Amino acid sequence: DKNTESPQIGNIETMSLDANSWKFIVSDIKYGGYVNKGQVFYKKDGAENWEKTESDYFVVSEPGKYDVKVVDVAGNESEIQKRKQTLPIHQNAGKKFTIQNHYNGIVMETQM
Repeated sequence: DKNTESPQIGNIETMSLDANSWKFIVSDIKYGGYVNKGQVFYKKDGAENWEKTESDYFVVSEPGKYDVKVVDVAGNESEIQKRKQTLPIHQNAGKKFTIQNHYNGIVMETQM
């Protein structure tokens, strides 16, 4: 029996490490069938090449929106999630930014 179910990303949390670096943490990944493992890939929105991380998080030093996906060991890909880094705490006062969650063609926006 070959697994053909795509993994689903439950949550992506972003945090500012300092004024020039941000950490994206991918959690609550749901795998289909007998698969229980995969790898997180990310790229800056508009970039061609995906970067791979060996853990459930990655750190970036360039501000912007990032595409995130999970590929399970059977080769199935999750829907691509788009996340924007959080603003450094000292620059965040009174500012808003939007997180978009794209799932099955539905865009859910949360203003923070």
